This record gives sequence, structure tokens and C-alpha cells, in this order.
Amino acid sequence: MACAWGLVAWHCCTYGQPDVSGEPRIRITKATPDKVSLRAGDTLRVTCRAVGENIAVGSFMFRSQVSVSGSMLPGLTRRNDGYVHLHDPAFAANTHNMCIMDNGDLDKDPDVGALLLNIPTMDWPPGTYPFHIVAHVRPAGGPYIGDSMPVVVTIEGSATEQVNETPPAESPAQTLILNVDFNCRRDNEAGLAAFIRGCARRGVGRLNIRALMMGYTEHPSEVRTSWGEAAPGFVDPAFDLFRLAVRYCQEAGIECYVFYDLFDTRNDRFAARHPEFRLTSRDGKSTCIGALCYAYPEVRAYFDRYIDELLAYGVDGFMFCTKSRHGMPLTAKYGFNEPIALEYKRRFGADPRTEDYDRDAWLDLQGEYIVSWVKSATAKVHQHGGRTAIALPARKRNHYANLDWRQVVIEKAVDELHTSCWRSEEMRLLGVDGLKRLHEYTNVCHEHGVKYSPYLFADMSFRGTYRQLGLVATQQQAANWIRHVRMAPVDGVMFHDMEIFTTILHDFVNMELIRAAGSAMRDPPRCLSGWEALETADRRKDGEVIYNAGLRSDAGNGIACWNVTKRVTEPLRRYEDGWGLDCASVTRLESAPTALPRSGKDRDTPFCLRLAARLGPDGERASVRAMVRRSLGPKVDYELGRHLLHRDQIPIDVMLDQTVTIDTTTGDEIVLPFSGGKAQGKLDGATAWVTLEPVTGAFVLQSVSLKRGP
Repeated sequence: MACAWGLVAWHCCTYGQPDVSGEPRIRITKATPDKVSLRAGDTLRVTCRAVGENIAVGSFMFRSQVSVSGSMLPGLTRRNDGYVHLHDPAFAANTHNMCIMDNGDLDKDPDVGALLLNIPTMDWPPGTYPFHIVAHVRPAGGPYIGDSMPVVVTIEGSATEQVNETPPAESPAQTLILNVDFNCRRDNEAGLAAFIRGCARRGVGRLNIRALMMGYTEHPSEVRTSWGEAAPGFVDPAFDLFRLAVRYCQEAGIECYVFYDLFDTRNDRFAARHPEFRLTSRDGKSTCIGALCYAYPEVRAYFDRYIDELLAYGVDGFMFCTKSRHGMPLTAKYGFNEPIALEYKRRFGADPRTEDYDRDAWLDLQGEYIVSWVKSATAKVHQHGGRTAIALPARKRNHYANLDWRQVVIEKAVDELHTSCWRSEEMRLLGVDGLKRLHEYTNVCHEHGVKYSPYLFADMSFRGTYRQLGLVATQQQAANWIRHVRMAPVDGVMFHDMEIFTTILHDFVNMELIRAAGSAMRDPPRCLSGWEALETADRRKDGEVIYNAGLRSDAGNGIACWNVTKRVTEPLRRYEDGWGLDCASVTRLESAPTALPRSGKDRDTPFCLRLAARLGPDGERASVRAMVRRSLGPKVDYELGRHLLHRDQIPIDVMLDQTVTIDTTTGDEIVLPFSGGKAQGKLDGATAWVTLEPVTGAFVLQSVSLKRGP
């Protein structure tokens, strides 16, 4: 927590300083103490006074410091991005607005620019809840202007008192499972081998490697169309993903499963040739392109042939995924095919195509056909010595059918269950309520001889945390989730791909996140509320990203938010004005990537790089090459290119490349302005990163910041 409060101190150092620039500014002059302890049921009294300079204070907010993943607090509202706040009834309940009107119904202080909230804490569970008090305004057409103060509210007692469960005394062998999606797999043997070995070293025990994307296979295929056939300009048709993956997984001592999509037949040639087997509308006049009906023997036989082809590679098993359906409608409009209609009529006496029918029973029936094929596929995999798993949502309804996880487990259709395959549902596993769900899953599965490993479909959550707080905070978030879910006797933990940014450019970021997950698999389990504050290794405010050498070091290998290409010995040095990174033995420092705001699509955006460094111990003049680069989106067709951004087709734009001299011992700041150019598509400018290459001499790096504007 020390680092997190160091960040608070950095924010607070501006309070009370007069503004001499003439720019509009809001300052909080007084607020609730930064730490408050209460008993559940006490009233939380929140106060704030703010003044505006060259602008008036508009409104206030009382919101969580972090995106909350755990249980809600009664009386507060959670926005769709996870932030919890006190909702002002002056604003519509279905909006994303977190504002509290000055002198509105909630504000009990009649003064302008002053806030007094009386918040009841009845039924708040024991725990620690970090909030921000915010005073702000957003002028029409102008930038957001505001100030914030932290307040950490502690409800006395222990959160674990709410849980009647304790971590398993002897946890079973637990496997860290990682999905390898289309966007993060490697397209050459050397890259694939290095990735698999790197995952094994970091604690991954199983890779689920995706076989299909938009109906195309990620390997040469005699049964289905491959990406190499569809887009030979992007993918080498001879690149045999599973032949190489199985080989290198075996060498590394980890399992290689096929990540198999049950509903991904968008560009499938069998579906194109046989529209009679596609899911059919109720009136029989239209079909769902690419979605095949599992009730037809011909469809099941076609899928069986593909399973046989994949089994021939010697894979260890299959993970059947029920999420992806690329480009196909998510609707109950389809599925009235004759085999299903006739079976429904046999059971219930009505033809669902022409008569009233029970929609839930009809969806259940469609699910039966899907599960029956999965059971037959599992039997086939067992004959080859493999195992199967399935990823299902927590709720019964899926894309075109009901798939009840309990029924799948009771029938033992697979050997292992993962929940949930929908993004953001991993948040329902945190907190006391989430722990109860985890025990329900594990108890039902183990009762029927099926393994259970929770599915943390958290890539979007990680990206949000990374962009707001940096790499170390994201590593901590992944580790927190793993420690929590292991409070239940789970058999493993499965993450969707750990790719935060494009692998081909920033692989070290993704691999460091995998390292944190692997390490947490060995840590003691711990119940988390989902409100835990996260540490930061870089600081972000007003569009500026600051990489600070003193906040976090990585066991002698450099600071965690940089990729250091050569091992650093005794990297950190302490000076009167802070820490510095000794770059005497460094050949290159590459920063973790960051999202930089742009001024608009058709406007040139100015940026600046600020570099604080001092001479090394020998006092000799030094020079360093500073570069800032961004990635541009490739200009390719949606069907054959949007999902190929991981390939080496990505253009790189060098926005700054300048060599500067370091000749002081005081760490004076060097400011390098540069032009970001005009945007070239919606992906342009979303990712920028800094590279520093020592040219001559030795120097000590103290901080680097990157910001829009002069």
C-alpha cells in the first residue's frame, strides 16, 4: 500500500499552491480526513470545500478509487466500468453520470462550492473501501478541470468473518491455464517456441491454442478452410501451428489443448455449400449464415472429421468454448430446423414453427443436441488418451441455446468445467458472494467427478487497469484474483489471453503479466473484497505518463515498467532528491506502452517528452538517444485483416528520434517537444512508447514523462 499512498502524496503536493499561469483551475482546500473508521450502521460524513480560479466549481463526486470487482455496498451505485459512486437523483439513474449537484438534494452544506454528505453504512460488510472526493467542472467544448482528495473508509471487523469457509488445508495440484487467442499466437517457429518456453518458465501448465477464427483454421487443414488459404499475404499457408505447438509444449513439459469454438463457422465452406443445415428462421425463409444446426447427422459427422484431424496432431485435449460467433446475430430468431421442430412436437405436442411454444423448453432442446455432440467428442478424445473441458456462462442462456452448466456436469459431458466465458463475469467471483459461487461450482463438479477451474476472462479489465495505473498495478490485479479464487478447492485457474497490447510490439508487457499470475499460484490463498487499491510504478495525471525509477524495482533486472535488454547490476541509486536508475550497463530501455489522447482526427497533435537524468559516478559527459514511436492500424479488409493485427504487417511511425547530452549532476529536466501528426484511423495513436539508448558515457535516469501538449 505504501506505493499507492506515495501516489496520493504526489497528487496532494499541488494543494495550496497559487496558480500563476492564468489557466482555469479547481483546488480542494479542505476535505474529510483521508482515513475514516466506522462501525457498520454509523453515518459516513463526507465534507469538501473547493475554489475555482478563473472558473467556477461545477459539481462534486464521491466515487471509488478503483474499478470495483467485488460485492456492492448498499446505497451506492456501480457504473458499467466498475466504479462505485453515490448517485444523485437529480441525474437519470440509467446514465453514466457520477456527479453530485452542488446544493442539490444530497448536499447538506448550503454554501456554494461546499459539500456535505451523510451516507448511511447499514449492512456494509467489514472491510476497507478507498474513495475519492472530487470537485470538478467540464466547460462546453473544453477539457475536464478538477481536483480530488482520497478518503479510505474502514468498516471495523474482518471481511473473512463473513465467510464460513477457509482455504483448503491441502489444495489439489492446481494448473495455471492460458488461452492463446488468434491475436497473440506466433506465426513463426522461433517465436512460437520462445513463447511456449516462456510460459512454462513463468508457471503456465496448459495452453489452450485457438484452432478457429471467423470459420478459418489457424493451421493447414484438409477438412476446413485455413487462414493460409484465405489470406496467404498475411499467413504462411505452410505454417503448421499445432504440429509445432505440440512439439514445443511436450519439450517444455506443459499440456497443449485445442481451443475449439462450437459456434464459429462464419466463413465455413461446408456451411456455404449446405444452407439447408444452417440454423433456420421460424418462417423457413432465412438462415443464419455460418451457424450450423447440431441436430443434423451430416453436421455432426463434419465436425467429427475435424476433431479427428486435430487429434492426429497428438494434442492433450480440447477446451470447447461457447462464446464466439463472429459476425452472426445473437438472437432467438433462428433454430427452427425440422429435426428440432419434430422432436419438440413429439415431446410437447406443438410445432414451434406454426404454434405457440415454450421458448425456454425449445432452447433447452437445442442445447441437448449441442451437449450430446460434445459428449460424443469427449468419448473420441478419451480414446486417444486426451481430456476435454468446456467454457460456459454462469447463466443458462447462450447464443442459440440453453446450456446449463449443472446439467453438463451431471451428464459428465466433459472432464472439466470453466465459468464464465463472458467478459466481466469474472468480477462476480470476487468478494464474499463470489467465494460462495466458487464453492458451489467446485462442490457440484467434484461430486460428479468433474474438475473445476474458474475462467477469468479479464483481458479488458487488465487493459483498463494498465491504461489508468500501469503494469505493476495490472500484475497485482491478476495476482489478487488468483489468490482469491484459490480460497475454494479449484483444480486450476484459466485466463483468457494475457495480451494487453499487440504482441509483436510489446511482448514483454504480456509476459510480465503471465509471470505475476504464475507466481500467485504459489502464494497463500486470500479472500479479497474487490475494493483493494493497486500499486503503481508509473503515475498518470492530466494525460501525462510518468515512469518513476524509485517506485518499484524488479529483482535487479531494472524497473518493472521498462523492458531492460541487459541485466542491470545495482540499478537503483538514492539521491537527496529521489531515486535513479544506473544505466551504465544498459543497452536499451523500452517503456511499457501507453495510450495518449489526441486532439482530433484531422488535427496535428503536439506532444513532449520530459527526461530527468544526471551524470554517472565517473562524472563524464553522457549522451542518450530518445525515441517515441506509435503503431498504426494496417490498411486491410475487415474480413481478412481486422483480426490479423498481431502479424508483422503493423506500420510503425517514429514521432521523435533525437540524441541529447547529459552534462549535469543535478538531474535537470530535458524537454523534447515533437509533433504527433494527424490521426490515420481509429487505432492510430492508441499506443505510444519511449525508447532510450545510451550512446556515450554513463548516466542515471530519474524519471521520464510523456504528455500531450508543449
